Amino acid sequence: MKKIWHYVGVIFILFWGLAPFYWMLITALRDSAHTFDTTPWPTHVTLQNFYDALATDKGNDFLGAIGNSLIISLSTTAIAVAVGVFTAYAIARLDFPGKGIVTGVILAASMFPGIALVTPLFQLFGDLGWIGTYRAMIIPNISFALP
Repeated sequence: MKKIWHYVGVIFILFWGLAPFYWMLITALRDSAHTFDTTPWPTHVTLQNFYDALATDKGNDFLGAIGNSLIISLSTTAIAVAVGVFTAYAIARLDFPGKGIVTGVILAASMFPGIALVTPLFQLFGDLGWIGTYRAMIIPNISFALP
């Protein structure tokens, strides 16, 4: 009996966690006239919504936006991992003068809220002519990704 309640609990948690994804999928498969239907299954299934999102002839550039996101995220990840690994190794294994100061500066910088940097970064990147470039996204993301 105890095992049955265990499985009931697991099924409930799975349902609770997967229900929003199911609802998102059936809403995406409904035509626009039936978007707000509350039936738990789609009645008028269509793939037109996906075509509308991906079609470039309608003024959308969804695939271009995905490409930009990949360029920014992969560049940020690669650079942050490379810099972070070497920095962490140096701080953990090497003894050098000012090691405590460097560690303190890293700790203090991680306590600074990232949102407080938005306006100064926007002004700086505007002065440098970087607005609308990849480096205006990659450099701050690297600094936020590193501790």
